[in-house]
Amino acid sequence: SARTVALHAVAVAALRRQDTRQKEDRIASGGTWANPHGLVFTRPGGDPVSADETRDALDRALLAKKLPRVTFH
Repeated sequence: SARTVALHAVAVAALRRQDTRQKEDRIASGGTWANPHGLVFTRPGGDPVSADETRDALDRALLAKKLPRVTFH
């Protein structure tokens, strides 16, 4: 089912930047980009981002800000 969710302007801006990056990746792929599930966050070729990649990125971001590690789920 479809639902409307109110987002803060910062989140909307981040999603728009991600959409632009994804379009650039699609063009740069030379036609090999594939995202059959319509995912918002993908690897450069359109493949899904793995749970390990997501967890590692979160860990790096938290470490950079000197914040405690949290469980991502």
